[in-house]
Amino acid sequence: GFCEPGLTYSRELVEWFQTKEIPNLVTDTIASEVTYEPNTGVALPLHCALMRNLGVALTEIAWLDDLADACAADGRWSFLYVAAPLKVVKGTGAPVNPVAIR
Repeated sequence: GFCEPGLTYSRELVEWFQTKEIPNLVTDTIASEVTYEPNTGVALPLHCALMRNLGVALTEIAWLDDLADACAADGRWSFLYVAAPLKVVKGTGAPVNPVAIR
């Protein structure tokens, strides 16, 4: 089957997320990680390590072009990221309204 490109699980990557205290991983791709590990066949290997173990929130399919252009224009790359999720009863995920406050 098709394997979406993205980050691949490694202990070093998870430790890096923990050391840097990264609370969110926001991408403009369908998946933040490979959809299954080609060598082991494990599905979504980073989900458990980042979401369950470290509490990292994943936001995918975000429009980042305007933010990247604004940051490049003035050289400011820091901002407050806020994402208000839609309340979904008994859901395991929800659409969000992501906002970058610069």
